[in-house]
Amino acid sequence: MAKNRRRLKQIWINPEFQKHFLVKFGFLNLISCGLFVATILSFLVNVREMAEESGFFQSAAFQGFWDVQVQIISFSLLIAVLVSFFLFLYLGLTMSHKIAGPLYRLNNHFKKLAKSEEDEEHFLEKVTFRKGDYFREIEDSFNDLVDKQNSYHE
Repeated sequence: MAKNRRRLKQIWINPEFQKHFLVKFGFLNLISCGLFVATILSFLVNVREMAEESGFFQSAAFQGFWDVQVQIISFSLLIAVLVSFFLFLYLGLTMSHKIAGPLYRLNNHFKKLAKSEEDEEHFLEKVTFRKGDYFREIEDSFNDLVDKQNSYHE
């Protein structure tokens, strides 16, 4: 039996499902990043208003300090959003593979069973999922069924 390692041979196993999954995952990322950026910007606006009311903002030194801090925070937010985007993309692809892979394997297995003849030597064969795939209980249940059916044919 071949080793069942997780290797990315192709990006799209089930393109329709995976693209739909990534769009939803991306939308979730967009909302979370938007809320994060909006919270930080709201905080900066409130701090600036308080500084203006208290007279701090009239100082050239404070204005220079403020401008530098806003640039640093803006750059940090940009980096955080980009890292978040690529992290969500990676996690979305990984999760979609762990879902689509077993379903793809089962679908191919069922197609093979539908084409096979009952008198063939390997009419019912066990199915194996990759390590880390979801739905391992389906693999176990199906293999239990195969064992039971094969014991009847013996």
